Amino acid sequence: MITHITARGHEFECRFEFEPGEPASCMEPGWPDAYYLISATTDGVNVTEILDPAIVHQLERLAREQ
Repeated sequence: MITHITARGHEFECRFEFEPGEPASCMEPGWPDAYYLISATTDGVNVTEILDPAIVHQLERLAREQ
């Protein structure tokens, strides 16, 4: 999945790996959908490797909320 997200004043074009969640059952607790950041670019520059982990977490949270 590719999406545009604004975080901390910067516009990022992000590529995420999506893993669907599972509903809870009587045997399993279940879990929500998960988005894992694969790459992030801003102004045409790949910044994936230098992003603060807190920003990565924020981008993944924002992707879940879209």
